[in-house]
Amino acid sequence: VLEYLDGRELDKLLAEGHRFEPDEAASIVWRIADALDHAHQRGVIHRDIKPANIFMQGEQPKLIDFGIARAPNRLVQSKADGDNPTTVFTGEGLLGTPNYMSPEQAQGKPVDARTDIYSLGAVMYEMLTGRKPFSAESADRLVQQIVSKAPPAPHDIDPHIPLALSHIVMKAMSKSPEKRYPSAEKMALDIRRHLLRERRRRRRLHRSIASPLEAGIAASRTDARGGLIWAAVGAGLAAALAFGAWSLLR
Repeated sequence: VLEYLDGRELDKLLAEGHRFEPDEAASIVWRIADALDHAHQRGVIHRDIKPANIFMQGEQPKLIDFGIARAPNRLVQSKADGDNPTTVFTGEGLLGTPNYMSPEQAQGKPVDARTDIYSLGAVMYEMLTGRKPFSAESADRLVQQIVSKAPPAPHDIDPHIPLALSHIVMKAMSKSPEKRYPSAEKMALDIRRHLLRERRRRRRLHRSIASPLEAGIAASRTDARGGLIWAAVGAGLAAALAFGAWSLLR
């Protein structure tokens, strides 16, 4: 029995031009990294992390389609999509979708959990910037870029993307597996640390804005109360003077 999923694939949201706020993207990716770590600890490498395999149920992502992790050596899928070939190769050690393949995966070398980390970094790159790390007219040229070319950092594309998230993406997408996160757990931890720092920063900012506002409101209330007191005193004096004048006239 298959689980019923109510939601949409991430690739459809991206295709419609949905732009994720940096912290929104980070919150989604750290949950996927947690799911990957769970699989990796059981010896399962997904090998085809991509937006089409991330199902969004509201704000909750679900990693789907572990088929390539268990696939025999054969061609699973071949489809052209403009400048972004989506051919999935399997055979002689080459498996995955080119846009999100790690360099070692693209070269048909042995892979481990760090190839999934690279692919997740490529997904996060697209969520943050609205574009894929690499683009080419053919799968061969795309693979060549993945192996030899470094994409521009997300922060360089959009300065509003926090440097911390940009560094996380570029570390996950390092050409050398040794320079990437050693585990999906470590990547998730860095993302959670960033989100926690942002939450604390917003709280401090809120307090710094709220304090002068509260002081201003309190001062206004004091001024208002003071004005009422002086108005009452003035009214009393006026009444006393009027009474005195009336007494003299009598």
